Amino acid sequence: MELSRQEKNRIYNKNYYRNHQEEIRNQKKKYRKKNEDKIKKYRYENCDKAKRYRKDRRNITAQYDKQYYQINKDKVHRRTKKWRKDHIDDVRRKRKIYYLENRSKIIKQTKNYYKIHKFKKKKYMEKYFKKNRDRHNELNIRRFRSIEIIEHVDKKKLLEMFSWQCAYCDTKIKNNSDTHIDHLLPIVRFQRIGKKAPHSYSNCVPACSECNRSKHDKTPLEFIWSTLNSGKELSLIGSN
Repeated sequence: MELSRQEKNRIYNKNYYRNHQEEIRNQKKKYRKKNEDKIKKYRYENCDKAKRYRKDRRNITAQYDKQYYQINKDKVHRRTKKWRKDHIDDVRRKRKIYYLENRSKIIKQTKNYYKIHKFKKKKYMEKYFKKNRDRHNELNIRRFRSIEIIEHVDKKKLLEMFSWQCAYCDTKIKNNSDTHIDHLLPIVRFQRIGKKAPHSYSNCVPACSECNRSKHDKTPLEFIWSTLNSGKELSLIGSN
């Protein structure tokens, strides 16, 4: 079956672009530099037209992008990685702005994801620790140096003091890896001022992994205030 003229042209253009890719890119760059004002003016004048076009072709574009990504997955990853490396300061700045504007939304999404994919996350973390053992050990050493051990804190004894409940959300917890010993006055706060955090029963409480990760570098009061709108009831039980 003989190909139509349109299909022949399409195949020719595709092959020509493949063979002269670098040359075409350089020509486009030169044109953009030379006609920068002209391009800006055209975009400004046809802004609404472009929006309508993108809106009408949204499904077609999404389908094309999906197909292209599946075929050129490695190429897309390499290109994205290179771009992020070249624009690392811009990426960090934009991420920071986005996080500050959407902080509560991001925290909520992260919590929901962790609840749904708890075992998947656990497996990933185990794999990550095995792969980055040296880095993890270094962080632990740095953390240990920032602690002043006043007395040995036994996890089981601490759990008995708090009736085997999380100090923040009243959830029943067990003596396992999912139960953390949290410092009421965070270690990070002491690190910032070059001092050591006291490690004793008066500054340690049992916490579920979710609460401990969410609390991070906050004091108990700051943590409770930050989670008032999350729908989770928090109260410092047995802290007296």
